[in-house]
Amino acid sequence: MEWTEVVAIVVGGIVGGVVNTLVGGGTSIVLPLLLALGVPPQLANGTNRLCVAFQAGAAAVALRGRTGGGGKGTGIPVLAALLGAIPGAFLATILDEELYRGLLGWLLLGGVVLFFAPRRSSPKGGEEPGSDSQGLPRLGLLVTFLFGVYGGFLGAGIGVLIMLYLPSLLRLPLVRMVEIKVWMVFALSAAAGLVYLGAGDVDLPVLLPLLPSYVLGGVLGARLALRGGEKWLRRAIALVAAGLAIGVITGVV
Repeated sequence: MEWTEVVAIVVGGIVGGVVNTLVGGGTSIVLPLLLALGVPPQLANGTNRLCVAFQAGAAAVALRGRTGGGGKGTGIPVLAALLGAIPGAFLATILDEELYRGLLGWLLLGGVVLFFAPRRSSPKGGEEPGSDSQGLPRLGLLVTFLFGVYGGFLGAGIGVLIMLYLPSLLRLPLVRMVEIKVWMVFALSAAAGLVYLGAGDVDLPVLLPLLPSYVLGGVLGARLALRGGEKWLRRAIALVAAGLAIGVITGVV
């Protein structure tokens, strides 16, 4: 591998890790880069998924207990997503991937509309944002499970979908949702990455520079999320989601 290719992988991994942590969709940066460098699609996908697990894990540790939730309320959404990933992995063996890619674009556009819809205030009143005192509504858990199905099946854009839909359904602020999202992505990617690793679909020469770069990007993204605040995150999520949706629908991504 040429040194210029290593530099490209390192830069792509850092940028992808930051985007994955803040919004999701970093795979749309890294995967095309690996394919352009001549990495076979199956190896590129497997290597990327395994590295994303480490990136999300690093971001989750960096965010743990610092987003206003005290670490509470994370386990149930992660478990729901993992339970969904099991049938999702099975569906991957019998359903058309292109069908889901087409659906992804419209889900992203619909999520942008929901994202900017007025949020319903708490009927109880007087509760602190992000306290998790309202619990986890059933609809939010159902959507989390369905996103787990999608994550087990395809995974592309799953972080963006989570950040578009779940803050409103779980009634949580965006910074708190980033922490829950990275734990969900960690669980899904770790499961998928182990499958790829067991099948031998991981490219070691690519993994060596990509993994630490992804981890560094994940930590940087976590710091940006903590410093940026709600308004900054909202703009970043909307921008990335709209761009990814257009790219998927037009076939560019």
